[in-house]
Amino acid sequence: MTRRSRKTSSSLSSQPGPIQRAPVEILSNIFVHCLPVDRYAIPVNDRAPINVSSVCKQWREIAIRIPLLWCGIEIRGVYKALCPHILETWISRSKILGFSFQLLPGKYPRLEDEPPVDVALDVLIRHSPQWVSLEVCMSRARVARLMSVVPHHTPLLRELHLFDSDIPHPLHLDLSAPLKYLRHLSMNADATFNGGDMLLNLRTLSLSSVHSTVVVSSLAYCPRLEELVVHFNGAPHQHLATSIPPAANITLPCLRILKIRRESFDSETVERVIQLLDALLVPRLRSLSLLADSSDPTPQLWDSLLRFFQIQEFPLENFEIRNSLQFPTNISILLHHLPGLKYLGFDVQWVDQVVPAIFPDPQKGTRHCPKLRTVQLLWLNKCGQVGPLLSAIQPWLGAEDEPSMTTCQSAYVIVLLMNYYPLFDKLNACPGVEVITQQLWLQRQEHDFYTMLGSDACSSSRSLAKVY
Repeated sequence: MTRRSRKTSSSLSSQPGPIQRAPVEILSNIFVHCLPVDRYAIPVNDRAPINVSSVCKQWREIAIRIPLLWCGIEIRGVYKALCPHILETWISRSKILGFSFQLLPGKYPRLEDEPPVDVALDVLIRHSPQWVSLEVCMSRARVARLMSVVPHHTPLLRELHLFDSDIPHPLHLDLSAPLKYLRHLSMNADATFNGGDMLLNLRTLSLSSVHSTVVVSSLAYCPRLEELVVHFNGAPHQHLATSIPPAANITLPCLRILKIRRESFDSETVERVIQLLDALLVPRLRSLSLLADSSDPTPQLWDSLLRFFQIQEFPLENFEIRNSLQFPTNISILLHHLPGLKYLGFDVQWVDQVVPAIFPDPQKGTRHCPKLRTVQLLWLNKCGQVGPLLSAIQPWLGAEDEPSMTTCQSAYVIVLLMNYYPLFDKLNACPGVEVITQQLWLQRQEHDFYTMLGSDACSSSRSLAKVY
């Protein structure tokens, strides 16, 4: 190589490459898009933000100045994440965005037995004024330790998701101080609410393993609630085994989605569900879902549901009731109070009872729910079970002048959980009626029953950018 060629080569090697000449704003966006989509970042060398901050000095300086890269961490069996130095570093770099974390056992169930967990909790508690979103699944003692600073020392708290692994031991959550930014609260734990200031910004509330008295007492502090999920599973603890006064009505003017889950149909559980339905006034309710176990529901429960429909004046569009072996004989009376219903989901064994009520013979009567266009059959296992529904829909094709309420060209949509695609080719022989899988249906549009506002609070650090 000549002296001139060596000089040219040296000159070229000293010039920055195209990526090094990119504006800081472009590099910052690239770094943020390297974060996980559906989870918080994990502090390992081959993933963002650690990998992008380790390429060169320039990239490291840029990455350190991007709070969005460091404002959330996942501690799921990653022992390095329990290092106090790492937690302190990430929290300091999150700056004005605050700090969010997932503290879950993951694939290492003995994570709680490790001494570093307590050290990590000390660091997190010390920085509780910067907490934004928490998702915690640990023993009652450790959950209670974290919650000892809530709400008095967590002014920025927006989302709180607790999963108590020691359900038989009640967890007491104090919400007596103002949490003006709290929007989503989810607890898979037996908790009690102390009286305090209104949670004016709370939009989503999910309660599991709680008594109906606790549910109603908590709702009194959530006037702007939009989604409520209640899971009754077993007998309540003795200290919560009181009943709701008959006059304890709670009005939730903004509630749009109500989901009630129950694992047993013993008399006490049914009474708790009835108490909840009788206490609620929800003028804007759009979607109602009831999920039971495989036991037969009692007539008292159906009477309570009918009473709920009669008292309310809501524009209910979606109704789903699942996992029950007996459907009410007064299904026509129930549907008579739902003229705006657009979606109905029910177990396939009820086809013979439900279909005549939702699609009667056009020559014998009108439909109670003229806007109903989508029906989902749950727990289907035979192709022939769809036949009665198809036969009932066909006479109504073209009989109504209303435009399709679905996102596709078909006038009616039948949704099935099955993924046996040869079956769908056979069923889709009826023009005007489309039979699709639940997966395809949800790809076309989000549905209230399968999306929960804020339930994926820890979906990604990138989503926090919209919050701020």
